Amino acid sequence: RMYDALHAGCIPVILSKDFVWPFSSEFDIEKESPTATSSYIQPDDFSIRLNATDYMVLRYIDNGRCKEQNETHPIGDIQSFLEGLPKEIIQRLREGGRRASDTYAYFKRRKDLPAFPLREGVLPDGGAAHALVAALAERANGALWGDCEAELKTFKNSPTKGDSVRRFKC
Repeated sequence: RMYDALHAGCIPVILSKDFVWPFSSEFDIEKESPTATSSYIQPDDFSIRLNATDYMVLRYIDNGRCKEQNETHPIGDIQSFLEGLPKEIIQRLREGGRRASDTYAYFKRRKDLPAFPLREGVLPDGGAAHALVAALAERANGALWGDCEAELKTFKNSPTKGDSVRRFKC
């Protein structure tokens, strides 16, 4: 849904610590590979990330009735937060959203793009296709080999070797 929001011109609001934007600076691979930094985008340029627990409305039952426990929440509600954002920030996020939308699109925007481009023989030429090829090329050039070798040694020397294929992440 986040990509749909970007493609529709909306500003994604993420209420998760676990969501990671692909091809973004949130990946650990950027820290490991000096060649990767130029192709990565900054999620803060096009999306808003909030801590979900800051906006939870806790409820409890008192004599068979549900009552809000934190009616005077220190942060307020999400809608109030979003409505209070300055126009300059919204404009910056929208501009970043247009760039991010191009990054996550498999086809460049153009009027002559058929409804089903692959059926028509049109190959992907958008940012996502380029980012995917760049990431695969980086991996093929050994960007993660050192980490994989270290993980494999640890895996081979563990007392439960061969126990679970899922333990090997590389």
